[in-house]
Amino acid sequence: MKYSVDKSKKEKLYMQLYYSLREDITRGAYPYGSKLPSKRLLAEEAEVSVISVMHAYDILSDEGYIEPREKSGYYVVFRERDFSSAAPARGGYTEVARTKPEGEGSGYSFPYATLARTMRKVISERGELLLERSQ
Repeated sequence: MKYSVDKSKKEKLYMQLYYSLREDITRGAYPYGSKLPSKRLLAEEAEVSVISVMHAYDILSDEGYIEPREKSGYYVVFRERDFSSAAPARGGYTEVARTKPEGEGSGYSFPYATLARTMRKVISERGELLLERSQ
């Protein structure tokens, strides 16, 4: 994959990289379980600092698209079935995964990444409303 950023844009470089990576992940260029390029390799390719790549990877990780594995790299944990739409504009709405937990009689399993993504979206879109006093 060839990634590039437009340094003349007002948008931060790591955000440009984040959006490009997220688009590739959600459209299947990096399928579930695949390893992303190393921070140094991607930084060299995109002509940005390793810190910019780290920021982009951190956001993707926080949103549940990828996960870091110590001394191994970053791996895709995005599965389209976990989402109601493949590539949300900002954040993402996800559906509850209703699966019977292994070894238990009944109940639901709710992936933490899905909860975290949904909470971030609500807070970013309705943050001020959440702080208003209810009547």
